[in-house]
Amino acid sequence: MSRKARVYSTWSRLYLGGWATCDALHTGLWLGLLDRLDLHAVDQATYVARPRYRSDVHNLGGLFGWEQRMLAEHFPGAGSLVVLGAGAGRELVALAARGYRVTGYECNPILVTAGKDLLTRQGFTGAQLTHLGRDLAPTGGGPYAGAIVGWCAYTLIAGRGRRVALLTGLRAALPPGAPLLVSFFSRPARQRRARLVTAVANGVRRISRHEPVERGDDLAPNFVHRFTEAELVGEFTEAGYEVVAFAGERSGAGEPGYAVARAN
Repeated sequence: MSRKARVYSTWSRLYLGGWATCDALHTGLWLGLLDRLDLHAVDQATYVARPRYRSDVHNLGGLFGWEQRMLAEHFPGAGSLVVLGAGAGRELVALAARGYRVTGYECNPILVTAGKDLLTRQGFTGAQLTHLGRDLAPTGGGPYAGAIVGWCAYTLIAGRGRRVALLTGLRAALPPGAPLLVSFFSRPARQRRARLVTAVANGVRRISRHEPVERGDDLAPNFVHRFTEAELVGEFTEAGYEVVAFAGERSGAGEPGYAVARAN
């Protein structure tokens, strides 16, 4: 290797390492400064700025390949399903077209309005979409033959306690053995970025007396929590489920992480 090539390779490693460190420091600082309501406002603004999620192109695009596989392998072929984090109706339309009766809940009012309009225009009487507050499981309804937490909605919930409470509330509407599909962003168990982000954020939060962040909390640009397999299995177990399928995120394949659990 020539001298200039060696210098370039060394410089690139230093540059990329420095950029990664600065990005983690930036994320940790803002995770420390933003309280829960601030994070909700950022999330709302993020989806307002992404009209794709309200478009017919997206919401009539059907289930993703991994969703089709999990549905075929773990869900009954008919019956009533519930979808939390239903967005503007992509899953609802696809499931109703397969003959399921589907009840959907979504916290973002802009997505709810778009989804209701879509269901009306498409004439799906077997699907309904209702507004529900953030991080909540619906009360009443069911029993459902299965449940889905819509595309990565679970990863947007800040705090293990809130996530477990949602799973527990949903468990009340599911008979034993009913499947639950959840998708999420994942991370390695030992990740330098996650340690650095958490240390910086909690240093700031100790000063502001906000609840601490958890390792895996991140901004992308809205709040997300990135899971290890052990974390996810632990949350499901605490809420009364058994995890029967797990796959980590495949960024190159465009797939999030996903898991299927069965209600105990």
